[in-house]
Amino acid sequence: MSSARRSSESPIRAVLGAVVLTVVAVVFANVVGAALLLGLLFLEVSMGTTRMLVYLLAAGQFGLLLFGVAYARRNDVTVPVELPAGTDLRFAVGGTVAALALAVAISSGLGVLDLLPRSVLEGQTAAEPAFLPALGALSIVVVAPAEELLFRGIIQDRLRETFGPAGAIAGASLLFGTLHVANYVGPPARMVSGVFLITVTGAVLGYVYEKTRNLAVPIAAHAAYNVVFSVVTYLRL
Repeated sequence: MSSARRSSESPIRAVLGAVVLTVVAVVFANVVGAALLLGLLFLEVSMGTTRMLVYLLAAGQFGLLLFGVAYARRNDVTVPVELPAGTDLRFAVGGTVAALALAVAISSGLGVLDLLPRSVLEGQTAAEPAFLPALGALSIVVVAPAEELLFRGIIQDRLRETFGPAGAIAGASLLFGTLHVANYVGPPARMVSGVFLITVTGAVLGYVYEKTRNLAVPIAAHAAYNVVFSVVTYLRL
């Protein structure tokens, strides 16, 4: 899709386009994930609960990455990616620190309000701590690249043509946060607080992408953020 055509989109059409793109990407990822998991079951691959969850997460994120790459190629979308160095590296580190600091501050406030979100995987990680290192590894290999390509490299870039950088960051971050609603269980208010927490994290990632115009920067910050939380959670078990 050419930038000239996108810049002429009405705000409503641009928002609807981003929402539809997110929904289609999630559906595609789930279909790919289910197909790969069924293939493993058909081959009678032995796996316990932890291994099955890891396979399911990996397959779904692989589907999301596949969708992002296919969309970019089909629509001639060029996403700048290069190894972070110099200023880019500083933004990657700074983005990680900022995202972690905000997450801790927001979580503390939500705890005071008794609105701290509860992860759907909380019981699983407590029962099988080995799940956490696997999550950290997946974040580096596929989760961060897949989600950043879709939400920063494609959706944020698309929204920028209509709303400018600030509006694009806000819109892409909200969709990013909403995608993670399934990560939480409990009363609706707690689930919303979880979405808010991820949305703020997404805004930090969107900001460093806008400042560097290098997708590798938010990918690195995203992966580091997830790994730190996995390690901290593991050490607290």
